[in-house]
Amino acid sequence: MHALRSLASERLSADPRVRLAVPAVVLAYVLFLALVVGVGAWAVWGTGALVLAAAPWVFVSYGRPYLADDAEAGIPFAWRGERAGVWATAPAGGFLLALTLVKIGDLGALGVVLCPLAAAGYTALLVWAERRHEHAVLLDLSVLEQRFEQITDARPPAPPEPEATQEWTPDFADA
Repeated sequence: MHALRSLASERLSADPRVRLAVPAVVLAYVLFLALVVGVGAWAVWGTGALVLAAAPWVFVSYGRPYLADDAEAGIPFAWRGERAGVWATAPAGGFLLALTLVKIGDLGALGVVLCPLAAAGYTALLVWAERRHEHAVLLDLSVLEQRFEQITDARPPAPPEPEATQEWTPDFADA
């Protein structure tokens, strides 16, 4: 039997809080070690940029259980689940990631062009990922629907109901 692609991986925890907490703890530990070694303020800046860039994925993860209900209610794609939080944080996260890379790479004036492009590109990446997820869910649902249609009813047919031969009506005239 084939597993559905849109379900949580068996290798990771099904609880999104756990999946998000592990990278956050690792990132905090790496930041702590970098500050102890004396890397500098850019490590704090880079960690902050990574955390803000991860925020839209948190909203995506928490919003996915509500997508089917929101779709049935006729809510547009951009506002389903927790997407308002995604669209609010994705451009800033992409911008800060690019700004961090511009600072680390000492790219100077190229950052004026790179940062807004990264903000738009990061948001487009999230839109692409969410549309792929919804497409996979719809595909899985259509496959399940086809599988249910192929299931035959193994119960014996119900016996036909007897037809009434004559209708009885009470006669109250004799009472």
